Formats: sequence, C-alpha cells, structure tokens
Amino acid sequence: MPPEQPPTTDKNTALKAIHTFESDVAEVLKKENITKEKIAIAESKRREREPIQEPPRSFIAKTLHLTILPAKVGSRTIPWGLIGIMGGVIIAIFIGVLLYFGVKAKGTGMVDTLEPEPTTSVAKLSKSITLSPNDARPAIIETIRKKAQETAISVSGILALPIRIGSAPATASDLFDALETRAPASLIRAIGPSITFGIHGFRGSQPFFIIPVTSYDYAFSGMLSWEKDMLDDIGPIFGVSSRDMSLATGTTTDEVLSFDLQLKDVILRNKDVRALFDKEGKILFLYAFTDKQTLIITTNEDTFRALQGRTQAGKLSLPVAQ
Repeated sequence: MPPEQPPTTDKNTALKAIHTFESDVAEVLKKENITKEKIAIAESKRREREPIQEPPRSFIAKTLHLTILPAKVGSRTIPWGLIGIMGGVIIAIFIGVLLYFGVKAKGTGMVDTLEPEPTTSVAKLSKSITLSPNDARPAIIETIRKKAQETAISVSGILALPIRIGSAPATASDLFDALETRAPASLIRAIGPSITFGIHGFRGSQPFFIIPVTSYDYAFSGMLSWEKDMLDDIGPIFGVSSRDMSLATGTTTDEVLSFDLQLKDVILRNKDVRALFDKEGKILFLYAFTDKQTLIITTNEDTFRALQGRTQAGKLSLPVAQ
C-alpha cells in the first residue's frame, strides 16, 4: 500500500480567490460611487455620534463634577477646570450670604447662629506708684503704703513697684528729700541714684527697699549714723512706728521715756544684719548689706532670705511691674 501523500494546495487557486475578493470590493465601491474621501467623512461622523469615554476621576473631581475634558457650548469650547472654579466661587458667595443673613437674623431672635465673642479693650492696670511733687510727707507715706497693701501678689511672690515723682522715676536722693529724712549726706553720696521699692507676698504684702551702693565704707558708716532717726523717717512705710511701739511696751511715763528702740546685730544666712525686735523676740525691721553693692531694708527674716538670693549689684533680678 503506497504511503499517504500530504494534500497539495493549488497556488493558482488561492491567488485567484484573493484576486476575486479584491475585485468584488472594487466592483462594489465603483458601483456605489464610494471614494476614500467619503469613507473618511463617514468614519468621522460615526465617531462624533459615539459617546466619549471619560477617563477615571478622583473622588474630589467626581464630587465637583470636574473632568480634564473641555465642554462645548455652541461653537466655543470651555475647559471644565474653569467651570469648576467658577462654580466654587459661586458656592462660596452663596455660603457667605447665608452666614451674613443668619448672623443678622440672630439679632432679631430669628436664627440661633454662632457669632464671635465680643472683644473688649481692658486698660492694663498700672502697678507703679506716682507721687506729686507737691505732696507732703504724710501724703507720700500714705500713697506708698496704700499701693503696697492693695497690690495683689501671690504667696511668696516678689514684685517691684516703681516710684515716680511727677513723670520722672524717683531717685534715692529725691525720695529721701520728699520724705524729709535725716539721712546723713555721706550716706546719700555713697548710694546709687536708682532705688527699688517692692513687696514680698509673705503674710500679706511685706515692703522692702533695694538700694545700690557705690561706696561700701561710707554707706556702712552712714547707715549706723542714721539708725537713731531711721525708724521715724521711713518706719511708717514698713508699718513700724517708734512711738506706737514705745507706748505699747511701757506702762508708765517713766518706762515710756526710758524705752529706747535699738537695732541689734544678728546673723542671718551668714550675713551681719541690723534688726529691731519686739518684746517677744520677733524681728520687726532690719537692714543689711548682702554684698558691697547692695543694701536691703525690709521687715522680716523670710523676706530678707527671699531677696538675698534674687539681688545682684543692687538690682532685683525679677521683672518690674509697670
């Protein structure tokens, strides 16, 4: 039995079929009078009739109905982005109008709309002490004492209260002259022009003076000379009166006349302090040089301790009240 032979293809037949198909197409085109230009125009119209597939959009774009494709209005093409911006502006204006009339309506009780809290301008209370150049000694003492007692201060807080005479800051010499003190001239020359008055929030408002020293030796001897008059000159500012103390201590005229208020030496925090004691041994008034540039005058040991750690070169290292 002879082997099977693979089927053979007649090349001429295949070519003839292809040729016949092309001939048919050409014949149809010729018969219908269809040209390549008409085919291109028909394809263009078909594409215009088909809906345009939008590319994927983000959530924000979908919400605002924005696309990257333009919108055709009549014969003009407007980008969707511009339409979205215009829409956003219109929405913002609409919301603004609603808020305006909503707030306005609340004034008539029609709408309960939140409105900003009213802002009030509150003048800052001054904590400085202003004295008149024409004030007499009693008025000056009363003004300083009253301001010290009325000024609020935290417990154990320290606050400086600048003293002015008229519009100018009071120097030590000006204040001593206004108070009619009998401080020796050697002491006035040995201290600096600036003087700090303030209060310590210990058991109320404890007053104090911080005075810069320019010549320690003269200042030290001047303070010793001033001791016999110091309590009468500035004691009332600190709530200490030599007359009241002598009357409270003595019971008879002879005892009152013989009573002598004296400052005594005491050591506080390794410093030599000159202090006045009551009959129970409590300090009522004291002064001390914490260094050769700083003189402190106050009423009690606790205030002295607090000031000692916060003064340097005759200055208080704390903010000064205005």
